[in-house]
Amino acid sequence: MVLKKEKKSESYKPLLSTVIKMNEYDFTTTLNDDLMLVFNNAISGIAKDPFISLDKSNAILIKSTEQPQFEIENLPEKLVNELKDRKSILVCEIDAHGEPEQIYKAPIFRSV
Repeated sequence: MVLKKEKKSESYKPLLSTVIKMNEYDFTTTLNDDLMLVFNNAISGIAKDPFISLDKSNAILIKSTEQPQFEIENLPEKLVNELKDRKSILVCEIDAHGEPEQIYKAPIFRSV
């Protein structure tokens, strides 16, 4: 999977190469028709310039360059098509008590 994030002629280069495969997650739609990724996150840290890289049926959430990447494999075709139609999604990280820890918007970038 090729990760690219163009920002004023700068290419995205992750500082960490650690990838966490997400096995437990859900996608839902808010009352405002925003698509939201919801998952339990045991790794604390504030999202800084987050984005999602979409490649065929896989997606990677980059929360920040200082944190591991979160990989979601084998997304259903219907969901992939939904993600392709959107510029961004909301991400909700759930803490150990089942409460929202942080919610943020993540632009979607399509890999080449």
